[in-house]
Amino acid sequence: MRAFDDWRRLPLDAPDGPDGWKAALPFWRGKAGTLEEALGAYLRAHPFDYRAARAVLRTIEPGPEDALRLALAAMKAPATSDRGERDADQRFVDVRIARGLLPRSWRAANAALGTLDAGDLADDLARRSIGERAIEAALVDLARMATAAGNESLYAAALDELADDQSSQTSAVRAEHAAARVERPRPFHLVAGRPAPYRPRDLTWAMLGDILAAEASR
Repeated sequence: MRAFDDWRRLPLDAPDGPDGWKAALPFWRGKAGTLEEALGAYLRAHPFDYRAARAVLRTIEPGPEDALRLALAAMKAPATSDRGERDADQRFVDVRIARGLLPRSWRAANAALGTLDAGDLADDLARRSIGERAIEAALVDLARMATAAGNESLYAAALDELADDQSSQTSAVRAEHAAARVERPRPFHLVAGRPAPYRPRDLTWAMLGDILAAEASR
């Protein structure tokens, strides 16, 4: 793997090398984060090409779940890296998958994310020389997932890791978190200790005010 990494960094448009190396090279030379769909198609035909699969570690930007999971499967095949490195790579790709799912479903995003330590993630991203703005965006998305899931400890940890806690992204996620904490009225009430739907006669001005306030906070 180290030999391949040295080879792909050669300042040549098409360095000479083994066929397998040349097949993986385009995924390292293209713009990071734009080739996942093509990589997914390639890995369906070459499911054990971990040299190509490792290109998903170039960026922490959101990515398509199917392609990234194919890459994870390929990266687990060789026993050339230690357990800690493989776990870090797994966490890195899980974050990319979760961020890709977040706009559609916060539940799916949190399921893909699993258990994660915001401090460990921030340290790992810095070690990989991921840019500060990209790290900030990843931590903000992490805070959004934590807010949606009601995970206060993860939310606080993600914000603690942000280098610029006054940025527009940080301010936006703080506002979203504050709005999410507004207590929303229950869609039912209790009658003799059992849940029952509201009827028009059960509504009060105070209850209607709570409903309007909750809607305004969304």
